[in-house]
Amino acid sequence: MLIALTGASGFVGKSIAPKLRELGQVVAIRALDEKGDYRLNQPSNLRLVKPNVLIHCAMTRNPFKHIDEDENFLGAKRIINEAESNPTIKIIYISSLSSHSKSLSKYGQSKFKIEEYLSESSNVFVLRAGLICAEKTGGFESVLRKIANTPFVLISISKIRLYLTPLDTLVDTIAAIVQNSSNQDLKRMIVADSRPTLLTEYLSNHRSRFKWMTIEVSLATLLKFISFIERRFCLNLALFDSVKSYATPIEPRNYKWDCR
Repeated sequence: MLIALTGASGFVGKSIAPKLRELGQVVAIRALDEKGDYRLNQPSNLRLVKPNVLIHCAMTRNPFKHIDEDENFLGAKRIINEAESNPTIKIIYISSLSSHSKSLSKYGQSKFKIEEYLSESSNVFVLRAGLICAEKTGGFESVLRKIANTPFVLISISKIRLYLTPLDTLVDTIAAIVQNSSNQDLKRMIVADSRPTLLTEYLSNHRSRFKWMTIEVSLATLLKFISFIERRFCLNLALFDSVKSYATPIEPRNYKWDCR
């Protein structure tokens, strides 16, 4: 079994790679520009690798001015087209619960556009994950834990709901698809706890330091502040973009919860 993995150096890629090596040989797929920098929308080494399975979890949060210039969409489109030159390949796309038609974040909009493109492909499995929780934290979860342990001011936003995805659950779902032991007719899955956790609850559970002060901020106020900062300083901050991802309810559509 030869497994191709994009985003192998990212949090999700590094986390799932050890388990994938138990299933077969894992090859990192890279797309480099003329300067040798990693760029999602550049031709990759995928056709040379000729894998049995492609797992696409590479994602950039670089700002883009217009959705048509979205490097994530262009990169996913290119990598999937390269993969589909092999009609027997199995493709697994790691998406997010922040992906839906009314997402307020560029991250969620990008993921949703990729999902819409992949809906025409018969050999693609799309896994929508929530906030990935692991023993060794990384990604957005590590940022939340730092916020939880800020002693001076803790911003508590009670309306934000987090759907947690244990890393082991995500890995087990991927392994089942790779090994053909999952329901092959179910190709759109939500891999997350069905019961959401309030952000305030999550922060309280992960607080290990004394907290001096709590300021309650409404979600609407926070979003206005985020929009002002981004416009004023021409920023697209990953943390703020992630907060906006959870500002609207999840949209299951034709996705089924994976009750593994």
